[in-house]
Amino acid sequence: MADGPHLTVAGLLLFGKRLPVLLPEMKIDAIWFKGTDRFVVEWWDKRSIQGTLSEQFEDAMGFLSRWNSRLQSGRSIKRVLL
Repeated sequence: MADGPHLTVAGLLLFGKRLPVLLPEMKIDAIWFKGTDRFVVEWWDKRSIQGTLSEQFEDAMGFLSRWNSRLQSGRSIKRVLL
């Protein structure tokens, strides 16, 4: 995960302690919009999820689980590993 004395982007994404400072663009912006119209400007919830890849994944799945549970009558999100 290092290229000589320098860390690679992959190394920072997996293990970086200061990722928001070093790579601020590596984040997930999660938004739950009101309704089903693609051009709506109002939303119920919005989160900017930062951290290592594993932290972002867990936080994003938590965001999806929190809102999808209301829509799917208690059925959970299935994780599919590729």
